[in-house]
Amino acid sequence: MVALGLFDICEPGGSGMLLPLFEAEQTWPRPLRGVIYAVVMVYCFLGVSIIADMFMDAITVITSRRRRVRLSCGRMVTHKVWNETVATLSLMALGSSAPEICLSTIELLKRSFHVGGLGPSTIIGSAAFNLLVIIAVCMASIPPTEVRRIHKLPVFYITALFSVVAYLWLTFILNVNSVDIVDIWEASVTFALLPFFVWISYKTDTGDLMRAARWLASRVSPLLAAGETDNKENDKKDILSFSAETMTVNGMAVPRTVEVQVCRSGDCKGRVGCNYRTERFSAVPGYDYEEADGQLEFADGENQVSIELCIPPRDPCKVARDFFLVLEETTGGAEFNPEADGGEESAILTVTVAPGSNNGTSTGGGGPVSLDSLRLGFSDWGSQSVAIFYCLGSPEEQRNAKLGDWVYHVASLPWKLLFLPVPPTSLLGGWPCFWCSLGFIALLTAVLSDLAEFFGCVCSVPDIVTAVTFVALGTSMPDLFASLSATRDDPTADAAIVNVTGSNSVNVYLGLGLPWTMGAIYWAVVGRTPEWEEIYSELDLKLPPGNAGAFVVDSKNLGFSVLVFSLSCVVALIMLFVRRHFLGAEFGGPRHLQVVTCISFVSMWFAFCGIVSWRVLTWKEISVAESWA
Repeated sequence: MVALGLFDICEPGGSGMLLPLFEAEQTWPRPLRGVIYAVVMVYCFLGVSIIADMFMDAITVITSRRRRVRLSCGRMVTHKVWNETVATLSLMALGSSAPEICLSTIELLKRSFHVGGLGPSTIIGSAAFNLLVIIAVCMASIPPTEVRRIHKLPVFYITALFSVVAYLWLTFILNVNSVDIVDIWEASVTFALLPFFVWISYKTDTGDLMRAARWLASRVSPLLAAGETDNKENDKKDILSFSAETMTVNGMAVPRTVEVQVCRSGDCKGRVGCNYRTERFSAVPGYDYEEADGQLEFADGENQVSIELCIPPRDPCKVARDFFLVLEETTGGAEFNPEADGGEESAILTVTVAPGSNNGTSTGGGGPVSLDSLRLGFSDWGSQSVAIFYCLGSPEEQRNAKLGDWVYHVASLPWKLLFLPVPPTSLLGGWPCFWCSLGFIALLTAVLSDLAEFFGCVCSVPDIVTAVTFVALGTSMPDLFASLSATRDDPTADAAIVNVTGSNSVNVYLGLGLPWTMGAIYWAVVGRTPEWEEIYSELDLKLPPGNAGAFVVDSKNLGFSVLVFSLSCVVALIMLFVRRHFLGAEFGGPRHLQVVTCISFVSMWFAFCGIVSWRVLTWKEISVAESWA
């Protein structure tokens, strides 16, 4: 298979989508250019991590939105608009994998619907890094005295199964069914597996497929749930709740403070507590109420404590607006009332701030748009534009900044200035931030695609090797730090493990399914062209009759990479199952067992990179030798 175009990308006359910046760059010494491209690529990874964080913040705001629902009995309860599992496997997975997905799609468009070596291989390399390195680092971050276990086992079974199926499916379509060719039906099935995967996970999370999940668990390992405890002793535990589920506060011409009572029922022995915070609904913080958060503590024998809420002066002409006071994350063995608003995981009080005259004005809806919300959004936009110039975001924090903080601040300031057009998440429910961030990610990904190709060209390193090592490592670093933080803060292992298995599945179904469907349809419509014939003249393809074209994906290296990762994936999941069976948890436990597991996972990642690189470089040498024979 010959290269696209008349020239190599790093030679005079060659070019990528956005680079080189000027023609004279192509005449510079190759060693110098290799160093420059590597440094600029690393710096671009910093930019990707910054804009990816903004993208994830927008997704968090979007998926955390709640709505009020009236039950058949007339009672109003609060539900999240997004199911947690659906949010994790759709928008959250898109957020964590956006650079890889954009790279695969942009590379296809850049190469005139010919598949490249960077996009698909980056997805495979990123999946290997996520599963083997990120989980190993998260495992090592837990003290020996603590453990982290998967809480939603059925959802984990589904995501683990689909992550294995995704890469076995790639092996089938690349190496078995139609070698080196991806048909329309193959690409379409790959893409269609994404909504099916999300749907089946949602049904499992809601309990509709619980029997099927239990059957699957019993076949995988009858003792997999070892170490789980029966929670039938909850009758004696203290219950924390509000005295009522709704509360109306009449506005006044001056600021006022109201007290909300939190009750404790049960034997009231020992110290218990929980966290509390206000959450925006139709009311706007700073205009309709003041934000509050903190910790509540009940002393031994105490059965009631209060939370103070501040209400700013209200205009009598304003409509009534709502916000939530949320209790969560109990301590001391306390629980929430599963029958109350918020369920087992939280307790929710809906506070209605009425107009000052209390004239019965109707309550405002839960939509994100109001004049005050727009004021808040633009005010936050101005504040964040000023905050980027301070180390750690404010003059107070800057006084305590260390050398490392200053180095990061100086390095990241140009990127933060570039991203000033990105609105804050408080504007219009986070959607403008979502789309602007996604646009910047796509732009940076296009630059990274060119840089990676230039780097590989001047250093004579194949794109696949660059992708599974350098590019995959750089695009996955934000996921590493996010998963590490989530593992330390979350009492379960779901945030790290389920997110990894889910993201790896979405990477294939969306990151490869979408561009490959586009490519397969394009060549089926356009047919074989002289350029197509020249590019794939060296491949022994089983083409359809006539002049029909085909979407070619050279499987000799990509298929091998998928196969090696699939084997690594199965081994890694088995090791997690074994830890669950013998230790009762995926993370934590005795330090020596943590070290052994972490070394095993990281060693598998190095082995994956080494084997794939050896295969690609060896095949390249054989191809060169045959061409000279």
